[in-house]
Amino acid sequence: MGADGKAFGFYRKRYCTEGLFEEVWQHKNKKWHHVPLTIIWMQISGECSLVQVSSERFKQLAPEACGL
Repeated sequence: MGADGKAFGFYRKRYCTEGLFEEVWQHKNKKWHHVPLTIIWMQISGECSLVQVSSERFKQLAPEACGL
C-alpha cells in the first residue's frame, strides 16, 4: 500500500504441484506474471509497503484478477 492507503501492486504466492510461484498482477495485460523471489525478497528486506490482505478484500480491490 502506498502512503495514501491505496494499493499500487498486487503480488501473490501460488502453490501447485510444480512448486511455489511468485506472481505480480499486470493491469495492462490482465494477467499474472511470474516474478521469482520477489515477494520473499520484499519480506526479508522489510519492505514497509507490503501488506497482506484477505481473499475477500482482494476481490474488492482487483476483481478482474480473481480466478486467474
